[in-house]
Amino acid sequence: MNNEKESSPPHGRRYCLRCEAALRENFPECHRCHLQYDPHKRETYLAEKDFHRVEFWLPGWCFSILVGFITYAIVFLCFSKQGMGWALFFAVPTSFGAILGYKTGAIKLWWSLGLGFLAIICIVSAIMVSKISGMFCGLTLGLIFLLPVLLGITLGGILRTIMLDRIAQKFSFIPILVFIIFPIGNGYVENKIFTLSPPNTVQTSFVIDQPPLKVWKKIRFYEAIKGQPPLLLKLGLPQPQGTEGSADAVGSLTKCLYNKGHYIVKRINHLEEGRLLSFDVIEQHIHFEHDVTLLDGSFFLQPTAAGTTRIILTTRYQSRLRPTWLWKPMEEASITTLHRYVLENMKKDM
Repeated sequence: MNNEKESSPPHGRRYCLRCEAALRENFPECHRCHLQYDPHKRETYLAEKDFHRVEFWLPGWCFSILVGFITYAIVFLCFSKQGMGWALFFAVPTSFGAILGYKTGAIKLWWSLGLGFLAIICIVSAIMVSKISGMFCGLTLGLIFLLPVLLGITLGGILRTIMLDRIAQKFSFIPILVFIIFPIGNGYVENKIFTLSPPNTVQTSFVIDQPPLKVWKKIRFYEAIKGQPPLLLKLGLPQPQGTEGSADAVGSLTKCLYNKGHYIVKRINHLEEGRLLSFDVIEQHIHFEHDVTLLDGSFFLQPTAAGTTRIILTTRYQSRLRPTWLWKPMEEASITTLHRYVLENMKKDM
């Protein structure tokens, strides 16, 4: 009686215990991983796929996270001195997404996408904890990674079906090796051919209901303003602590201080009292040197017919991020937010 309960009729759909591939009739082993089975012994095969088995998806998911973090760190540390581009923002997420799709391609697509989203959270968190990226850049990375990871999961799943159906299981590591090498090779090539785009200029105009000479006395650098900055600046910049030095003569230096030892040094290059204050940024140590290099800036005061003052705050910077069309709007939004925060605080101080 026990043997009858354990046995199974030689008909019906069966799946491999190891890789969950559909088993072929009249064939004593899985065509993918070559695990042998007996159609008359229920314990040697699955009657239906168990998509949510932890032991089925967990190793591939963990491995994809490890590869994603390590390849991002390698490309960032070794190949991003000139700037950061496609290797970090496309090749890395596509690579670990492809590994995830390849290692877990037998599960349902929606389940793979969920694992991909969790992998992004883990990798971005590791990048921020390791101080490779700050909070703002980390959150932005998470959004940028979504589409490449989706593409990678799809490609990895397709490749899994093609490879495991046509080649021996012992060669299944080859695609994994290619996925790992892809972002590193991309970073190496990109580092050789990377050229900086022309400097960008952001200007913000603001009208203050006071004459130019009175407005002139209230000019402050961002770091000298008391109070809490907007959320975007909190996420994107270290916390300002104050300034050292002066800005009352051409050639004078102002050291703008941030928390954790970060700072910027500005040198006055042009000064016309009541009209123009311009400066060069000669030192920058605020943790986003790989992203943006600040070049110079100015405060220009223009009297109006109504007796008010139009103040134009200008920042010129060199972006080190590619593709330009993706990053430029975010860079301009951040700088414009900083400008408006400075100008509004000047107005409040009147």
